[in-house]
Amino acid sequence: MIRFWTLAILGLACVCTIGCGEGGNSAIYAAAPDANFSTHYTVQGGGRFTLFRVTSWKKDGQPAATERVASYDLRPGEKLGFNWVNDRGHMYDPDAQMSLEAYAGSHRTNLGPIVSRSEKYYWADANGWNMYWAGEPSRETSKALTMQ
Repeated sequence: MIRFWTLAILGLACVCTIGCGEGGNSAIYAAAPDANFSTHYTVQGGGRFTLFRVTSWKKDGQPAATERVASYDLRPGEKLGFNWVNDRGHMYDPDAQMSLEAYAGSHRTNLGPIVSRSEKYYWADANGWNMYWAGEPSRETSKALTMQ
């Protein structure tokens, strides 16, 4: 009986610790195509924002192949994010695809069509990028334990 209560208390402590650690990280501001993040963000305090491209993932949810696409300095109130764009001249073609466009302030970059389910783009704080993904296994464990 003591073993049961010890395990129950330790399990509850782990869930509480994991849950509390997740909310304060704001390293990722916008993403596409990724339902876990918004596709746009209004800059609060200004700073440098980096566009990352992830093309493959590890089994624990961390990026396996990442590249930096662009970095921009933005002021408070400027917007960054993603838009889907279609070529009006070819939109009725049977093989027409939408392209993803990234924007940050006045800067716009056409990223082309998404060609793989594992390809994703993120606007993030370059300093917090690795730290954010290091916590991904614990976030997945927390979701599983809380049945989300």
